[in-house]
Amino acid sequence: MPVSVVIPTIGRESVVRAVESALAQTVPVSVTVVVDDPAALDIVTDSVAARNVTVIGTPGRIGGSAARNLGADVSGGEYIAYLDDDDWWEPDKIEKQLAAARDRTAGKRVLVASGMYFHRADSVTEIPSHPYDGRGDVASYLVARPRLRFGTHALQTSGLLIGRELHECVRWDESLPKHQDWDYIVRALQKPGSEFVWVPEALVHVQQDSNGSISKKADHRASLRWLDVHGAAMSGRARADFACTHVLRAALAERSLRGVGRSLSVIARSGAPHGAAVIVGLSGVC
Repeated sequence: MPVSVVIPTIGRESVVRAVESALAQTVPVSVTVVVDDPAALDIVTDSVAARNVTVIGTPGRIGGSAARNLGADVSGGEYIAYLDDDDWWEPDKIEKQLAAARDRTAGKRVLVASGMYFHRADSVTEIPSHPYDGRGDVASYLVARPRLRFGTHALQTSGLLIGRELHECVRWDESLPKHQDWDYIVRALQKPGSEFVWVPEALVHVQQDSNGSISKKADHRASLRWLDVHGAAMSGRARADFACTHVLRAALAERSLRGVGRSLSVIARSGAPHGAAVIVGLSGVC
């Protein structure tokens, strides 16, 4: 199969929907489900037993990045598509991304992304309203928060199709507990010879803050770590936005005075954040 689909899971029921959406693609794919919880391995295996799916287990709680690396390593596709277990795809997602990849690049160091349907509790919105054009600083694009409602800028794991050659030279960082997809995208597009391809149609369904989602967990230290790695290359305003929306917000939620102080220090050195970023950051009090 030209495309290998990798779905990491800790056993959430939604993994069945994710698998079904992968198998319903209009082009053939191979599907590997990586179960990162030994207690859930038999349950997941049974739930997808009637489907043409490979299920493998990890020693337990190695994390999403390590599970993605493992799944990609054991698969054999020319391209790799990642799908979080709480998200799902339109049937022609892989077909359109694969056509775009083959049309736009002669090599295999390609990262293809597409638009998304973002499912909130009260609505469904097509995002991003301002797609990344492949030029300029992608880290600043990803973290800038010019509007209060999320979705102005967005690239996300379940929307990615990666050339095998790019996977071989850029691995998911297994030490990061948060912002794993942003880290991967930034490092992948910094790699010499890599190419970004954008498919504008909304082909991916992303569920906001589903049960067990890593993004729901407040961890200002993890966000500071990401900022330490990528902050120097970002614009001052983007850095300040990230410090507000991720570091300050989490620190307030954790009631960490030290974390609040560190976020304010970053903001003071970086310049004025967007007003929307400040509001999001202060929402951590709630």
